[in-house]
Amino acid sequence: MIKKLFLLAATLLCSFNAWAGYTRYNFEATSWGNIFGYIIQHDDGSIAMFDFRLEDDDPAIATQFYPFTGMGCVCLTSASTNFTNTSLDLGPSNFSIRDDYDGHRRAEFNIRFIEDPSGMFIYTATNSFTRSEDPDTIMYSDTYTGILEGTSIDPDLAAYLDANNGYHPGVPRIVPNYVGRANKVPEPASLALFAIGALGLAGMTRRRKAAP
Repeated sequence: MIKKLFLLAATLLCSFNAWAGYTRYNFEATSWGNIFGYIIQHDDGSIAMFDFRLEDDDPAIATQFYPFTGMGCVCLTSASTNFTNTSLDLGPSNFSIRDDYDGHRRAEFNIRFIEDPSGMFIYTATNSFTRSEDPDTIMYSDTYTGILEGTSIDPDLAAYLDANNGYHPGVPRIVPNYVGRANKVPEPASLALFAIGALGLAGMTRRRKAAP
């Protein structure tokens, strides 16, 4: 009986440890945020999974980022962090994604994070996008900003990742390099100023080009 209880306790402990090391960061909907979805990362800062989309009024520009390999890929290409991997200073990792899943489209996505005093994280992301289809070529770039909040991960999703060695298929393990502590936003009001400035930048950088 004691042996069975020991085995049960060990199983429960292992199950807990298997998914305790994940954090899910959700992109929060705001009036000035254009990214929706989430990323999941390990305590070492490596990205385990990503599933998010960029929204745009033009459906040709709206982009879904989800790990994919096959005829091209939607691939994580690099990662860095402004946070140490301790429980007191863990934050989302900066990362880059290349999207060339078919022969007509290529996107380069980069995102960086800073911490708000409220404990949430502000992101600034850039997306460069080219779609070549007869008779037009669309070239587009934009800057996005919004907020990200850390939450616990669903145990079923954690079990799925554990079954795949901790990473969604197609996501390589890239432990981010520490690049120095990012400056915090000095006060909550700066969040609004940050948003206004980023939206202004977005208006300046956004471009579309149709080739004959």
